[in-house]
Amino acid sequence: MSVPIPVQLGPNILVVMENASAFYDGLRTVATRFPDLPHTFFTLFCCCPTHYWEHGGGEPLDVRREVTAAWRAEETAFSQADQCVEHATAILSNAGVPAAHIQSVKSAADNRVNAVIDELRHGAYTGVLLANTQIDLVRRLEAKGMTDRFRHIPKVEFLTLDVETA
Repeated sequence: MSVPIPVQLGPNILVVMENASAFYDGLRTVATRFPDLPHTFFTLFCCCPTHYWEHGGGEPLDVRREVTAAWRAEETAFSQADQCVEHATAILSNAGVPAAHIQSVKSAADNRVNAVIDELRHGAYTGVLLANTQIDLVRRLEAKGMTDRFRHIPKVEFLTLDVETA
């Protein structure tokens, strides 16, 4: 994988997590190329949308099963997010990032693009690392859409990591 040195990303990076081995490989490669890695801060961002269910009547036992299934799906998503964060934290730590410079944020938003943009608005991020599969988010960060001219999009540098889709 050929990845440029991310000098322009600055010292405060938002990493939009992707649970794919190619994403972790890209993160590992990029992390070793930061010019001032021990002084760079990383926020690992995971989006775990809420699992909704509708109560359309029915038997109490069926409703209880639906609620249990939705609850388990949410628990699974948050557990997977924890595993992703642990894996990415290990990669960054092994590259030389101090543990105090790595934090994580989990969002339960249903729209990943909007959740990332909201996080960028509220944080003091200088750069974003994300998978090239996040096409809608890349387009929003590039601000090339017609509606993007009328919305506030934080100005940050970003680097996409090549992630093959399965």
